[in-house]
Amino acid sequence: MFTKCIAPLVALTALAASGCLAGAPQTDQESEEGSPGTAAESVVTTAQLLSPLVFDWGFYVASNPNLVAAGINTKAEAESHWIAYGAAEGRQAHRGFHSKQYFDAYPDVVAWCGSATNYPCAIEHFVAHGESENRLGAPFDRSVFNWTWYLDNNPDLRPAGLTTETSAKAHWVANGINEGRQAM
Repeated sequence: MFTKCIAPLVALTALAASGCLAGAPQTDQESEEGSPGTAAESVVTTAQLLSPLVFDWGFYVASNPNLVAAGINTKAEAESHWIAYGAAEGRQAHRGFHSKQYFDAYPDVVAWCGSATNYPCAIEHFVAHGESENRLGAPFDRSVFNWTWYLDNNPDLRPAGLTTETSAKAHWVANGINEGRQAM
């Protein structure tokens, strides 16, 4: 049991040292260079990580069978793993939110966070801003969105320069949904 608890503690300490967890010290450079509205001053809190908008422990465990294999079976154990590892690894812990998809859909959030792998920042942005801005947390469920089908069945898109998965996703989120375009 002790080793099971010490590993999350080490990872949590690493998150705090990296400045990704609320209460973590910022360097003078970060404090001085960050401007309001940028991730340089933004830090994800435990409450944000465990927000019901981004974390459902049952979904998290069911979607990550390696957790059950590692003996993670309770809400408390799932929460501990998510805070210590899962959020930073970009794992999906809720059907309605996935950091990687959120970044794919919103390049402005990637710019705000400074990196497309700063997954805790994506969580912080969605909980603090994105949900209230009506941004989609996980818009690219394979049962809802197929990027090649989307481009093939919307003939105006390729001539407009949309030829990649990234451009198709960005268009669908920014325009296609509101225009009633089918994506599957």
